[in-house]
Amino acid sequence: MQYKIGVLFDLEVAASHPSIPASIISYINRSLVPLCYKKPELLPTEISQILNNRNNRYHIMGAIPQELDDRQLFVDLQMEKSDELGIVYLHGRFKVFVNTMEKPTIEDVFHVILNQDSRMEALNRRVYLNGESVDYKVYPRSKKQVIAPVHENIPRLA
Repeated sequence: MQYKIGVLFDLEVAASHPSIPASIISYINRSLVPLCYKKPELLPTEISQILNNRNNRYHIMGAIPQELDDRQLFVDLQMEKSDELGIVYLHGRFKVFVNTMEKPTIEDVFHVILNQDSRMEALNRRVYLNGESVDYKVYPRSKKQVIAPVHENIPRLA
């Protein structure tokens, strides 16, 4: 089953664009699998809540608009979902466009496997901000990937 949902928001004049990417990145990092990835139909409501309910005006779109102005935000979620034998495989991209269409302001590329009771079995996510990788998550974590605390890596003077 494939989901493709695009939401165009008309933001209020007072909306601060530098805060929008930070708010959305904070949202997608809150849990390893954001709720709208499991249920894409919740994307408009979830994004409205991220924007502190400043905006109640949004439109479901079939494609990315050609141009955005300073008061518009376009969120695009494309996901493929397979639920054979009760296991759910989520593969997709979550893209946020603000004021530019050349590349997404935020992009989250994800591959998630959930078992029958919706617990995560595997995850591979990479989050990009303005084309630069800002976060990378893998689950389950290898036991060999234990990282020592920073203070233990600093040489001590005798």
